[in-house]
Formats: sequence, C-alpha cells, structure tokens
Amino acid sequence: DGSSGKALALVRVQSYDKISSAFGVEASQGLMLRVSERISFRSENAAVYQLSSNLFAVLVDSVSCDPEIWFAGLELDLVRVTEQGDVHADIRVNAGFDLPAQSADPFSSRIDRALLALSQAEEGKRRLSLSGQQDRDNERWRVGLANTLRKAIEVGHLRLVYQPKMCIRSGAIEHVEALVRWQDPERGPIYPDQFIPLAEANGSISDLTRFVITEAAGMVAILRQRGLEVGVAVNISTNDLDDPK
Repeated sequence: DGSSGKALALVRVQSYDKISSAFGVEASQGLMLRVSERISFRSENAAVYQLSSNLFAVLVDSVSCDPEIWFAGLELDLVRVTEQGDVHADIRVNAGFDLPAQSADPFSSRIDRALLALSQAEEGKRRLSLSGQQDRDNERWRVGLANTLRKAIEVGHLRLVYQPKMCIRSGAIEHVEALVRWQDPERGPIYPDQFIPLAEANGSISDLTRFVITEAAGMVAILRQRGLEVGVAVNISTNDLDDPK
C-alpha cells in the first residue's frame, strides 16, 4: 500500500455556497481549481482529488510534512488565489489530517478518520485538527452528548460561576455574568467551547439554557435575601430564540 507512510489531508473551503451564489457556479469552480493547484503545490505536486464542490483530498509525505507548517503555508498560498477573473473572494479553509499509525482504529477507514478530524476542526472553531487514538471514543461521546448533558445536569456535574461586572463611573459591582462549568468525573473539566457548540448542533442547548436560567434566578433570590440588588446576566444561544418552549 503506497499510502501507508503518508498522511491523508482533507481540505474544505468554507462559505462555498455564498461564493457560488454571488459569482455563479462556473466562476466558483474556476476558483476551486486554483485552490486544488495550491494544495498540490504545497504537497510536492501530489495528485489532489476533488470529493465535492468544495472538499479536496491529498496524500502528503508524513516524514517531511509537518501538518501545522503545511497548513500555515497553504493559507498563505490561498491569499494569492482570492482573485479569479471578476471573482474577489476571501478563501478560508479548514483541514483534517489522518496520520499513519500502527494503533489506528481497524474498524474505520482513513477517510473516515480524516473526516472526523475535519469536523472537529470546524465544530471546535479551529482551522486544523489531527486524527488520534481517542478519536473514536470522542466521537461516541459527541454523538451521545445530549443524553450525557442531561444526566450531568441531573447529578450536579454542572455549576455556575459568577464573573463580576464593575461600573466604571461608581466603581461598584452592579452586575455579575453567569458562566457554566462542567466537571465530569471521568473526563475532568469540559470547557464551554467544547460542549456548547455541540449542544447547539444536536439540539440539547435548550436543556442547558433552562439549567442556567434556573440556577441564575436562584442566585438572584439569594442575593436579594441578603439585601444585595445585583443583576445577573445569562448568555442565551440564538437557537433558543426559535424554541417555542
């Protein structure tokens, strides 16, 4: 297998639908052709496969190629292809790498692992992500997040911390902002930028919002009992605005 010593990189151009809608399919595909040429150039002129209108695959040498350096170079190269005829577009990409490893999951294909890394880059608001030994377990956790989050709320693994907001004029603390924290007994701290985007994506964000509002309202009551008129601000997802509940 000639690909066994190579890393598989998947690169997706973001906002392709907007580019296509603004400039037309033909001009947009011309731009994608130039993107594929830059990917090939960055990969020592390796063959690039266009899997969909905005998704590309390439095999790169895992010995000579550092994914971080490769991706940074690609982003610089793409600055030069932002103009294609009358098309002036800001090309932004995400990438997922499947690195060759003897310990790779035998039940998933290389492209599955690269797609998983790519989805992690996109959902985690990162530009680049690499496959690893824990990817399959992480994906199972992500798929079951809605149920896991509900259980975490029920058993008290989530809590609120309060960040004070000071009035510049008076120097007094007039408000606090409620911030949610999740301490999982097995995974340790799970940070908001990890679970909130996933909760929004799978529809469990409403459970989290109800928990935050309930806890914050309880804190307001406690503060008033102590004679403190301090406002408590909560963050609400835009997804909640569409929830009739």
